Amino acid sequence: MDFFAKQERARKLSGLLLLHFAAALVGIALAINIAGFVAYHYFVDARMTPGVWLAGPAWWVALAVIAIVAVGAGKRFLQLRHGGRSVAQMVGARQINASSRNPNERCLVNVVEEMSIASGVPIPSIYIMDHEEAVNAFVAGYTLEDMSLVVTAGTLNSLTRDELQGVIGHEFSHILNADTRLNVQIIAVLAGILLIGSTGAFLLRASSRSGGGRSRDARGAIVVLAAGVTLFILGYIGLFFGRLIQAALSRQREYLADASSVQFTRNPEGIAGALFKIRESQTHSYLGHTSSAQEVNHMCFGESLKLNAWFASHPPLDERIRAIDPLFLTKQRARRNQDQIQGAPPAKDSEGESLTAATSGFASGAAAANEKIRSAGIAKQVGRHTQATQHWSQRTLQRLQATFGDALHTPSQAESMIYALLLLESPVRLPIGDAILHSSGSPVKSTPEFESLERKITTLPADHRLPLLEVCLGALKGGAAATRSHVVAVAQQIVALDERTTLSEFAILALLRTQLDEDFVPQRGALTRYEQAGDEIALMISAFARLGVTASGASPEGNPSQFFKQVMSQNFPHLQATFHSRLASDQLTDALNRLSQLSALLKPAVVEAFAQCVSYDGYVSLKEYELLRAATAVMGCPMPPLEPSGEINSE
Repeated sequence: MDFFAKQERARKLSGLLLLHFAAALVGIALAINIAGFVAYHYFVDARMTPGVWLAGPAWWVALAVIAIVAVGAGKRFLQLRHGGRSVAQMVGARQINASSRNPNERCLVNVVEEMSIASGVPIPSIYIMDHEEAVNAFVAGYTLEDMSLVVTAGTLNSLTRDELQGVIGHEFSHILNADTRLNVQIIAVLAGILLIGSTGAFLLRASSRSGGGRSRDARGAIVVLAAGVTLFILGYIGLFFGRLIQAALSRQREYLADASSVQFTRNPEGIAGALFKIRESQTHSYLGHTSSAQEVNHMCFGESLKLNAWFASHPPLDERIRAIDPLFLTKQRARRNQDQIQGAPPAKDSEGESLTAATSGFASGAAAANEKIRSAGIAKQVGRHTQATQHWSQRTLQRLQATFGDALHTPSQAESMIYALLLLESPVRLPIGDAILHSSGSPVKSTPEFESLERKITTLPADHRLPLLEVCLGALKGGAAATRSHVVAVAQQIVALDERTTLSEFAILALLRTQLDEDFVPQRGALTRYEQAGDEIALMISAFARLGVTASGASPEGNPSQFFKQVMSQNFPHLQATFHSRLASDQLTDALNRLSQLSALLKPAVVEAFAQCVSYDGYVSLKEYELLRAATAVMGCPMPPLEPSGEINSE
């Protein structure tokens, strides 16, 4: 199943969740109506008949149930409107600064950056639950851009680097499998159902305070008591079935995420070792210092609290371990027996004694900037994460860290590097005036580190620049919203200096806006036909057709307009489209935002059409591929970097 099929599956699961939710509402409303009619008939007015009840009160009761659930779910949705950040704050997690000096935190940041660069997924905000000693983690968010990764302190203190990498790989699988949006929706839905029971509890307290009094008041109190008991019981029965739905939707996804983690790392002992440590720990993976443990249980790497097997949102640990490595538990028992015979303490894992271990070194040499790669099957690269790209991302991060040191994760210097990257992409070297200011208030060019950073960037291989941008964006996510907005605004000023926007500049601006702009909220999956985005498809294919013809070094007769018509007729013959000879940055940004709203199964054809454009001569240069990566990232289609072989792996 490829990335787009997983996205479509997640959309269908969301629809299934809503269907179950609607069925639960109907059942609860029906049960409350029956109980309400019986109570009214026997304690208030014996003349009440089922027909009279159905003609009036029944509808008001149903509306009240819907209103209560809507208020509960709506309130939770509002609280979680910022996606991953809201969920992290809900559980009391602290955001990790990318420039942290804590060795364990630095290692976590490093592993997350490796995974992000290797998969093409934007670096998520990283949080830690400082008071939780159990091993656990989860990822949350509505979109790739608002994703947050939360780990417990026990995860950092207890796991080796390989085990941590296995856990993070599992969480990235949930991102690429589009599980995270559904997970947040489940929290809100269950909050709505829970409010019915809470309303019943409130009515019970109210009836107990009302006491006796006149017969009419007594009868009214009895009705309130009956309503409270009914709402309380049915609310928690609804929650019972809601938890069953939550568990059923989650279990199979956990097996898939475990398997994907092994595929990412090619090291089954990493994630199996993490699961084994949870199995052997007294605290298991339980979260004991947050009142939201039950709400996030379905999102976590392991069970966040002790539950009956019916409600468990994860398969049993032994089953998960055997699915990863059938012999792992046997090997652990044999190792333990051997240690007991020798009288030695249990040995640590062979790979890495602590999280501070350095990343493994691999042979260097990613594809050169002018190297060509075959273009077939580029859409299949979306959402892929291979061992080769993982190794390449590790080498790239080592090079970036060796070149920039602490500056790589210092927000103020990350800001300067973004400006330097934009200036290097400009076809004309123009001076920056004093009016263009760094967020510190000084002119960009006069900041102490700017020239040094700019000089270092020029020494990097071309294929390291996009990863550098991604790491800088990750560093800025932990900063103030005003700083992020300032960076986007200044970047636009720099691009406007020469009164033209290259496709490279546009790609950087688009990534800045999607990941740093607080006002950018992508609306994904709303368009179900290509005709709804026909103009935007034509606009982007015009841009990529021009890039493909120009970058290929084609002879003067190479005509972008004719090539555009060829691509459109082959991929979208039913669309009436015209070639756009003049393109503005705002047009391209709006077009990509519109294309991000296409349903998942419509996007592969668009990505392949872009790839066909940039492969005018049958190949794609590294530069063209990086621009394609940036454009598709805005569409919510993460693509991995070029594999070291210089070829696209379409298996």
